[in-house]
Amino acid sequence: MRTLNTLTRTFVAAALAAVLASGTEAAEFVWRGQLADSGQPAEGSYDLSVTVHAEETGDAPLSEPIEFDAVTVTDGEFALPLALDQAADLDQVWLEIAVRDAGDPAGFETLNKRERVELQPAAVCPASWETRGNAGLGASNFLGTTDETAVQIRAGNRNALRILPIIAPAWGDAPNLVLGSRANAVVGTFVSGATISGGGCDKADQVTPCGANEVGGDFASVGGGRDNSAYGASSRVGGGEFNYAGGGASTVGGGEGNSAPARLATVPGGQENQAGGEGSFAAGRFAIVRDAGATGDSDGDEGTFVWSDWTLETFTSSGPNQFLIRANGGMAVNSASIPSPIDMVLANRSTAGSNVDLYLRTRAHARGINIAMIPTTGAAAMRIAQYDGVSFVDRIFLEPNGDFSVTAAAFKPGGGSWSSSSDARLKKSVGGLDGALDRMLALEGVSFEYADPDPAVRPAGRLMGFVAQQVQPLFPSWIGQDSEGYLTVGTQGFEALTVEAVRELRAEKDGEIAELRAQLESLRAQQQRLLARLGMEGGDEPRPLLSAAAERSR
Repeated sequence: MRTLNTLTRTFVAAALAAVLASGTEAAEFVWRGQLADSGQPAEGSYDLSVTVHAEETGDAPLSEPIEFDAVTVTDGEFALPLALDQAADLDQVWLEIAVRDAGDPAGFETLNKRERVELQPAAVCPASWETRGNAGLGASNFLGTTDETAVQIRAGNRNALRILPIIAPAWGDAPNLVLGSRANAVVGTFVSGATISGGGCDKADQVTPCGANEVGGDFASVGGGRDNSAYGASSRVGGGEFNYAGGGASTVGGGEGNSAPARLATVPGGQENQAGGEGSFAAGRFAIVRDAGATGDSDGDEGTFVWSDWTLETFTSSGPNQFLIRANGGMAVNSASIPSPIDMVLANRSTAGSNVDLYLRTRAHARGINIAMIPTTGAAAMRIAQYDGVSFVDRIFLEPNGDFSVTAAAFKPGGGSWSSSSDARLKKSVGGLDGALDRMLALEGVSFEYADPDPAVRPAGRLMGFVAQQVQPLFPSWIGQDSEGYLTVGTQGFEALTVEAVRELRAEKDGEIAELRAQLESLRAQQQRLLARLGMEGGDEPRPLLSAAAERSR
């Protein structure tokens, strides 16, 4: 058994009414229907016959049967072009349908029910559009409204899409497009070009509180999510929830609780971030660029970049044009590896073995300090150079073997020698220094000039010092070797050696003085005995020996 019903009954009526109202003698439109054959959607080629009646039953037909040969029916659907000129004065007509297999000589089988078609005024009933597309349409054919009524598309009898006309456009003629929740809204009479692409919800319909998306600026948009709003002209909120883009051309990509109240400000996502300065950027969590209310400046902290890690406290800018990063896990540039005790890693971008340089200079001129890491086959070296506006001059060197040198004098403002650990509790096998004076006197000081001067380690000019090969057998611990294989002299313990040498010298001299004093006392004693033999008292002045001899000869 074959049955027929129309899928687009209102569209059929609309098409017919629109043409009739225009005064055309023959009303032409496309009528779409659905055919079932033995309870299943028909598939194949059928001959159809359509007769127009003024009543549901009985009456004479308004037209002769209109036959259509070999109509293609796909998945039960078909389309017929109809031309009627007898129904101009009627509000409705009834279509009687007959069907047969294409070319079947047995004749048509009339379906047992006529299809009712209402004819409505063209002013309230737009033209028909096929679900599989139309062709040959003129500029006067369109879907939509001609007054200030919104175009609505529903799903489940709820608004899913609304095209809102603009009443008094200030910037352009673009309508406002609202998709998603029925609670989503364009706020403001004069807004044009606003878009809400979806999301949002009506709190009254939700167990968990949930709010709508709103747009209140010309050409602003909200991509989705819920409780989001874009009020700046050309501003945008991509999604997420509780986000706000209030500045002109500002952007919040998503996340939660983010805001970009300043012009050209950006928050890509994250949580509770604020880009409050004009042209500012805030990302991560609790990253705050101060707004005009916090700075007293209409631009806020303009041009400032703030990125914050997931630490549960705000990280707030303190001025314009800053670049601020909080990364409690460490920060790396050109490296993905940060050892646990390190705060910052700066690496070269390539693996070719070139230097890693950090250049520091003032804003006023190009003079500054350059710190360079020099890769070697072993440990890396370091150079610190001064730049005078013309060239770089190396001043401080750290060699791969650990040697440290400067190209000019090194100073300790407080005076004294460089310190080393000397606590008795840190030492064992403590002993004296024997032969310190002889060992020191075995050293030979010389004056010399370097054959190949180097400002870092071999300065030009006449110098004083030691020759390493002469010192090595006497004090081997003083001898080292630089990165080029040359011997170096470092007088480790020289102070202690000097003290002990002076001590030995003093002991030697004290012994000599004591011996001389003993000899002097012995001579004095001999003199006293001699004087006593001569009958002189200790207090008398000694007489000349010749005079005493002369007395005895008298």
